[in-house]
Amino acid sequence: MALLSNTQALEERRQKVAGFEVGLIERTPEGQTPTSFELKKSNILSPKDEGLDFIGIPFDQAWFDAVGGKCELAADRNWLREQIGRTADAVALELTRRWQEGDSPRIRKPAKGETSRANGRVLRVLRRPDNGLLLIYPVLQPEQVESDEGGKREPTGLDLNGPPVIGVALSFPTSNTVKGVEYRVTPGYWGADVSEDDRYED
Repeated sequence: MALLSNTQALEERRQKVAGFEVGLIERTPEGQTPTSFELKKSNILSPKDEGLDFIGIPFDQAWFDAVGGKCELAADRNWLREQIGRTADAVALELTRRWQEGDSPRIRKPAKGETSRANGRVLRVLRRPDNGLLLIYPVLQPEQVESDEGGKREPTGLDLNGPPVIGVALSFPTSNTVKGVEYRVTPGYWGADVSEDDRYED
């Protein structure tokens, strides 16, 4: 579990949460009703946060034994065995680059430059079966949001001096026993004004 904090937050944007002083996380609001707080792209997760529990932790034999049998890692099993002794974050980043550079890339390549963080899918594949991650985001309440009518801004009605909006994100390990589900959506579901690069796909 991790309680996130904005280290760059101004003093007036800091609050105590569960006994810890944290800087409130800023997210772009898209909509607000008296009972809901809607975020742009409906996503609270910062992709880099999903690997917080990998940083500096040794990728050891027990970790390899726990994940080495996953079907997603079949082609990388020998390579992964050679990584024992490195830190888990370094292994995840290197596996991300391997998957991007393969003959058939398994995850999308970065638009430019070299990847600097592990891909979310890679992190979930490398997660041990007993090691999910709960991320808690204390979010700064927006003062105004754009209304549906012509981009006009309207007050949200939130108490800016009250407790922050709490958002959560979960990162579960992949499983060999989970069954996939097929579904279809109409093109209207994705939104014609959203480009492929704007969608979070980790």
